[in-house]
Amino acid sequence: MQHHYRHRLSDDALRTSFVTSMWLGFGLAVVGVLLAEITLSSAGLGFLANEHYSQSRLPDLYAVILLISSYSRSAPTASWGVC
Repeated sequence: MQHHYRHRLSDDALRTSFVTSMWLGFGLAVVGVLLAEITLSSAGLGFLANEHYSQSRLPDLYAVILLISSYSRSAPTASWGVC
């Protein structure tokens, strides 16, 4: 019975680390999506972000970046059913 308690304790300790690493991974994925959209696109939201940047329309650029990041964050949430 004591062995089961030790196993449960290590699962609880692992859960915090796992959730933190998943959020960190999602954050890096969002940064990767933003960089790929902005630098490599010739159409779509990345192209729009490039146009706003070249014309110094910063509020519009921030709106496009927010839109891209919200899309990239909502895709895993919708596919996994995590709320």
